[in-house]
Amino acid sequence: DDVLFSTIKVVSRHHTTQQYDAILLIELTTDEIRNIKAYKEYYACAMGEAAPKPKASTRKKKGESASSTTPPTPTP
Repeated sequence: DDVLFSTIKVVSRHHTTQQYDAILLIELTTDEIRNIKAYKEYYACAMGEAAPKPKASTRKKKGESASSTTPPTPTP
């Protein structure tokens, strides 16, 4: 069990995207698990078919600006 866990990467708080290093064995998943949206996203990322999404903590929040300063206004 320890060997299997060591092959799966966990998401570090220092990374902005999720990283998948190993595919779960078919014996460890059920049809119900394989039909969940999160598993399908994990599988697509792990197979390299899709780019990982940014973690929720790094996504830009609604109404939040990219910079904290007000841009200068041109003078006539």
